[in-house]
Amino acid sequence: AQPAVRPGSRIPVRTNYLRSALLDRSGSLPLSDFAKPQAAAPAPAPEAKPVPPPPVSAPPAPDPTPAPEAEPWAVGGELFHTHILVEQGERAYFIDKHAAHEQMNFDRLKAGGYTPMVQRLLAPVVFTPAPEEGAALLQNRELL
Repeated sequence: AQPAVRPGSRIPVRTNYLRSALLDRSGSLPLSDFAKPQAAAPAPAPEAKPVPPPPVSAPPAPDPTPAPEAEPWAVGGELFHTHILVEQGERAYFIDKHAAHEQMNFDRLKAGGYTPMVQRLLAPVVFTPAPEEGAALLQNRELL
């Protein structure tokens, strides 16, 4: 079977569709790509008196310099018909084709104003059996 992407070909790839690990040349994952532990949430602050809103001023002028253009991508190959190896400068990306396709569909639906169907979860109910019922449950737990 022919690979979907030929090695060495150049294709435009939007970086927001890259949902895979960024590898350096050594083949290891940089620690910065992993979630960092977060400190516990601060205690709630005591109620403060309302602060008047700041005076309204003109929004800052946009920066006239355009953003630099990204380096071109080069496709290095296809792995197991599920991933594409892409090189950009000194970086290599493994792109999961299935995840990229789902991201494209999600972005298309979101841009079209689609609101997904949602269902609220039920609130959990705490069940505390009477002592006799609890003993009966424990005696018959293999049946349950």
